[in-house]
Amino acid sequence: MTKSDFPALRMTIDGGRLVPAGPFDAERLNSYRRGTVVYVRFTEEKDRVLVRKWFAIIDIVLKQCQTPWKNRDQAHEAIKLALGIVNLSKTVGGDYMQYPKSITALEDPELQEALEQMTELLSRMTGVDVATLKKETAHIVEYEDHGPTTGEIIEHESGAASPDADEPPSSSSAGAAESPSSAAPTNTDTTETPVADLVSVETSGDGDAPTPSPGARDPETQRLIDFAKDVLPLAANTETTGSLLSAIEKEWAPEIKKMSADGQEKAKAISRSMRAIFNRQASLNGALDFFSDALGCSVEELGG
Repeated sequence: MTKSDFPALRMTIDGGRLVPAGPFDAERLNSYRRGTVVYVRFTEEKDRVLVRKWFAIIDIVLKQCQTPWKNRDQAHEAIKLALGIVNLSKTVGGDYMQYPKSITALEDPELQEALEQMTELLSRMTGVDVATLKKETAHIVEYEDHGPTTGEIIEHESGAASPDADEPPSSSSAGAAESPSSAAPTNTDTTETPVADLVSVETSGDGDAPTPSPGARDPETQRLIDFAKDVLPLAANTETTGSLLSAIEKEWAPEIKKMSADGQEKAKAISRSMRAIFNRQASLNGALDFFSDALGCSVEELGG
């Protein structure tokens, strides 16, 4: 076997240099004489595991839970706006505008944090606990195995691998990404749909989830609603200063410290949206719509 018969080398771009992605690639590279000139054709790998997990969670929630979105694209864009994952630019007239950023542009630590934030928010919105959502996508993993002819990473998922296992899950209109429970033949037994079983909000006959009255909510959720009402509309006011928002956050800090871990994560998400709105990187309406769903309240209760 000649060197040209080996799989393609996998390299990582690091500070303008190409670095071997693994020991297999390093050994291959060291087999060439120092100073040898080689020709390189760049081919990026398919979507990362975190990207596929992101879309898989969205698809599972859309398929099995009651949400305000009609399809994956709507959910994807709304979540990015709510989390402040946006690009900021100016129009010809000099006005600021923002639009959702591609999650593929995020570094792994940023995308991991965004994935956790999204999972937490969807958990609060649907009533499905975070552990269940993570379990439903635990089969999406990546091992450092190389294809015999292409040299690309082979994606491993539990059970039989599908031909497009390394592609992002298909949109919900064409069928959401199947979880391990939904991969089995259709069964009316509710044990086949663990995510649906854990949805805590029953929908009414017309498919709309009822909004709990303030008296029926748990105190922590009501405090989160009050916090969002205090900071989100204020952040959209052009006369508001950053020092004022910081002062309000400090006033709320003792209350937030008393909350559960879930409540504190929700408060952090509200604060991030507040900063994104203040910096004109996100819209107030988008944030209010998202948190009204996540907290189970009306937009008006959030100051909209």
